[in-house]
Parts: sequence; structure tokens; C-alpha cells
Amino acid sequence: MKRFELSTLSLARRCSTTELHPQLYGRETERRSASMPHEGGAGQSCGRPKRGSESDLDYPEGMKDLHCQLNAEAVSLLRFHNMLRGVVQRHAVAEAVADVELSAKEKEEARTRFYRQNGLTEAETVEKFLDYNGLTSIDLEWQVELPLKIKAYCRRHFIHKAEARFLSRKNHLDRVVYSLLRVKDGLLARELYLRIAAEESNFADLAATYAEGPEKSTKGIIGPVPLTQAHPALAERLRTTSPGLLMEPFMIEKWWLVVRLERYTPACFDEAMAMQMASELFQEMVQEETTRTLRQFSPQAVSSLPA
Repeated sequence: MKRFELSTLSLARRCSTTELHPQLYGRETERRSASMPHEGGAGQSCGRPKRGSESDLDYPEGMKDLHCQLNAEAVSLLRFHNMLRGVVQRHAVAEAVADVELSAKEKEEARTRFYRQNGLTEAETVEKFLDYNGLTSIDLEWQVELPLKIKAYCRRHFIHKAEARFLSRKNHLDRVVYSLLRVKDGLLARELYLRIAAEESNFADLAATYAEGPEKSTKGIIGPVPLTQAHPALAERLRTTSPGLLMEPFMIEKWWLVVRLERYTPACFDEAMAMQMASELFQEMVQEETTRTLRQFSPQAVSSLPA
């Protein structure tokens, strides 16, 4: 089998089953790959460059591995199918968490949870799952453990920065639930407002009957959503009003709006929020590394790779 075929299949298998944490491969694959013959000649070295070596100035950390696993034909194929960024991104995550160790208990709990979520109740169903997705048992083990490895990495490297990020993003994290009814006729908006205020009709029924926006299908209820998801003018009114207070009709662009804030939930910095902030910082790091690495796979750079 050509090196292109071996490398592409190995990369694809490691990317196949994880959607929320779509990453690449672990150290077991590196050990297997090290035992495979390479076509670059006896003098070619495809190992990860030593930290602080001169090679680090030419390639981001770990990219020696990708350059050795992907030849020009493989890179062209991934680019044609719009998969190159995804593979590079998954590799960046794999490089980051490669040294994270899990306890036997953590591994077992992760396996149990993954098997339950995917309906893998017995050995036969596991084999079918592997065959369907083109995975080996080692690939599956990596996918099972990956979310915990990412979480552990985030806690170790980013949790101390979580509160500062939370404070800078708090306005984007506050959540609201509100009732909305929008129409283009200002007189109709006034009439509907008066009917709700006088308790002649309820907001939900009028929204379902008269609303001219997508809130018609939800009987006027919007949320819970981040406060900043609303139009800036509406978000400011929601921020300064009180729950249960019906606002008089006001105009935004071509629409007349009748609005009532139902619930305002300010974001609080607890353990779950700290992990969310740490995860966002991790994802930012991965995206920056991915963008930087993709420059190494520009059409001009790829032309110098083995065919």
C-alpha cells in the first residue's frame, strides 16, 4: 500500500466518530506508524522535531508529522473535498492532548458512557460499529477517551484564565426569555398592546394570530437566548426593563414591536462556567494553530512535497 493510502486512511479513521470534539490520533498510532516503512529514503526523518530545535523555526510544533504522513496527492485530495482544515485542526488537538494521562477508572467510565450513548451493548454490536466506521479498536479507544483528555488539558492550562475571560464576555453570556410580537402596522401594534395590557387577550394567542415574524410559530416566546442575540436596540430595552413589564410598541427598522421580558438570567461564574471559558480558550488556541499550519500546505508549499 502506498504511503498516501496508509496515511490518509489512518488520519480519516481517527477523525470519523467524534463530532463535538473532532480530533485526530494519539500516541499509539504514532508507535504503529513508526514501524511502517516510509518512502522518503534512508536519510529522511519524519519524527516530531525536538522542542527548541532549529526545526521549530520552520514548522509549528508537530507539523513534521503531518508533512511526513501527507504527500502532495493526499493534500490535494483533502483540499478538493474541503477536508484539509478539519484534518489539520484535529491534528492540532491531538498534539496538544497527547501527553494527558487518564486513570483506569476514568477510562472505564468514558468507555461505559460512549458505549451507552451509541447503543453498543455487546461485543457483536461493537464489531459492527467498527466495521461501519472503518475503525480499529485502538482508534475507538482514542475517540472514547478524547473528550476527557481535552477537559483535563483545559483544566490544566486554561482554568486560571477562565474568570478574566468570563468578565470580558459577561454581556454575551447573560440569557433572557421574552415574549415578542412584531407587525408592520403601527396602529395594529397599538391595538394589540392595549388588549394585552387590559388583559382582554393573552400575549401567546395574539402572537400566534397576528405576529408576522418567526415568533408566530412559538406563540411569541423567544429564548432562553443570549441577550446579545437580539437587535442592539431591543437588547438595550431588555437589559433595562423588569420581568413581567409590558413595553409600549416601539419601532425597529420596518417593524413595530410589542415586547415583554419574561426572565432575565445573568451569567454567574461557577465551575461549569469556568470550564466553558477554559474550553473556549482551548478552541481559540487550536484555531490559531490550525490557521498558522495551513500556510504550510499552501499550493506553493505542497508542490515541494513528495508526489
